Amino acid sequence: MFLRQFRWTIASLAVVAAIAASPAESKAGVQILVEEINNGSVVGSQYATLSGSGITTFNGTAFTNVLVTVSSNSAAGSPIASLTPSFSGQLTNKFNAALDQLRITVTDDGFTPNGNLGTLRVETSGSTGFASGTEAVSSTTRLYNPNAGSQVPASSMTQLANGQTVAGPINLTTPNGIKVTGESAVNGLVSPFAIQQTLTVSFSGDIPAGATFGATGGASVTAAAAVPAPGGLVLACFALPLIGLRRAFRKRAE
Repeated sequence: MFLRQFRWTIASLAVVAAIAASPAESKAGVQILVEEINNGSVVGSQYATLSGSGITTFNGTAFTNVLVTVSSNSAAGSPIASLTPSFSGQLTNKFNAALDQLRITVTDDGFTPNGNLGTLRVETSGSTGFASGTEAVSSTTRLYNPNAGSQVPASSMTQLANGQTVAGPINLTTPNGIKVTGESAVNGLVSPFAIQQTLTVSFSGDIPAGATFGATGGASVTAAAAVPAPGGLVLACFALPLIGLRRAFRKRAE
């Protein structure tokens, strides 16, 4: 009777060890904040939340038909974490190139790293549909721990997602739309971690109403993964002492 119960105990512990050795599943949360800025003040804003990649739209006073697209692979558990926001829009007849800006912040707080070391790579570019005037795109990108610091989840519809910064920020500016890139070493990745990128578009010159514009960002994190012990080896190391204990009890029973 005792040996039968002991066999069940060994089997149960083996199942627990196998579950502990399996990778955890990451659930992604994506927040998009669109802000229209006039003379340095936010005059219009809109939040949207997604469970992963997706789109949202925005219509303001100086900007209309704004389409924001976000591509994220946080749900896939890829060894390279990637978040890519892009947007396009149109200027209204109330647009003032000297005063009006559009700012978009995209956050995904559901990434799972392969290790605590890695590299953050960032890029920014812009595009225009007007012959005169210029468009400048600036970006700010950081990684943060969503479970530390002033925590605001990416599911929030009232506050910008936030947490304790673990890498960055990396600041880039392209004055003419040509793609610019930057990178930074990362030390201290946690699970989960968040990628947050803000793109701000500003204008100068004589730009006609109805003109179109766009911008694209992008951030990726490549982790320097540690080599884990195979799951079978972990299970074997865990189970061997129990097997020896089982044999000792058998000898006593005999």
